[in-house]
Amino acid sequence: MKKYTVQLTPRAIESINQIIDDLYENASISYAAKVEQAIIDTIDGLQTMPNIHQKAVELQRGKAKYR
Repeated sequence: MKKYTVQLTPRAIESINQIIDDLYENASISYAAKVEQAIIDTIDGLQTMPNIHQKAVELQRGKAKYR
């Protein structure tokens, strides 16, 4: 099975970190950890199934180049 390299932009990393930080501050630790793991698993899954998730709205509307 072919594996792809998943590259996150600095903005995506910042957004994910902010979401997780907010959950740890405002929700239970167990819920925040569960969401954090789900995000990691989803990103890891893109290595083998890159088209499994919907493209970002910005890409669908032609506002950004997709390579």
